[in-house]
Amino acid sequence: MEIEKETEKLFLNSVKQNEDGRYVVSLPWFEDHPVLPSNKGLSEKRLKNTVDRIKNLGILRDYENVFEDWKKEGIVEELNREDLMDSKCHYLPHRPVIKDNSTTKIRPVFDGSAKFKGSPSSNDCLVTGPNLVELITSLINRFRIEKYGVIADIRKVKVIFLY
Repeated sequence: MEIEKETEKLFLNSVKQNEDGRYVVSLPWFEDHPVLPSNKGLSEKRLKNTVDRIKNLGILRDYENVFEDWKKEGIVEELNREDLMDSKCHYLPHRPVIKDNSTTKIRPVFDGSAKFKGSPSSNDCLVTGPNLVELITSLINRFRIEKYGVIADIRKVKVIFLY
């Protein structure tokens, strides 16, 4: 419970609004987490497999378009290879999730649990939040008991990772 309180405190103290009006919050890293190794080889191999798979499915261009849209919206930015050469980087591999009957037909999902040669994953270094699934039953019951309820349809939720 102590770590949850510390994480909540870190979260509340790290909330900032940037010049674009977007809110920025620090990820809840464990205080003494191990150094994440460079996993460039692993990520490149997974990317190649992903590209080969979605090429065969005929949706490579659609997947690329998602990243191009994110780039235009300022969600991701393209990095210069020279900048990456001198810095220690840990990459998040990704893969597409395809749902034909959804408003978002194809979306990238990042794999924070990917590990490299016995080293920790990103997820291993982050504090796990509370299990909110357990609250669904009480939420449904409140909708049944109370007179008014408010819901929202969020078509696309975007998260920007800043380190």
